[in-house]
Amino acid sequence: MQGYGLTETCAQATLMELDDNLSTGRVGTPCQGVQIRLVNWEEGNYRVTDKPRPRGEILISGGNITAGYFKQPEKTAEEYFVDDKGDRWFKSGDIGLMEEDGTLKIIDRKKDLVKLQFGEYVRYWPIRTQHPMILTNHISAWGRWRAC
Repeated sequence: MQGYGLTETCAQATLMELDDNLSTGRVGTPCQGVQIRLVNWEEGNYRVTDKPRPRGEILISGGNITAGYFKQPEKTAEEYFVDDKGDRWFKSGDIGLMEEDGTLKIIDRKKDLVKLQFGEYVRYWPIRTQHPMILTNHISAWGRWRAC
């Protein structure tokens, strides 16, 4: 069983159905009380009008969304917003594809560059997708790669 969430979403935003054992790469449908929407990310050439499936940055809303970053009002203003309906949204930085059946698939990351100890920048998305031993969505750089 797979799911998707971030610290800012109190860990859970989507979850696969218990009997969905044939899907690969999908993270399920939104949990109860959670809304997911995709927005265009022009720099990455992902659009909600893409065919055959809409693609874009994943935005998450619901009662599980945190108030923001502790003592970081600028970062909070950058990553969170309230829409005209009064719903609070978090910009995940992840790029998703919405499948026909309403399940979400993570396909890319807007901010996938990590600065290493000696100033070198590396892209961690290929490492996560090409190495079968990395089983989590969290990677820490400590001078060399290690999964947490």
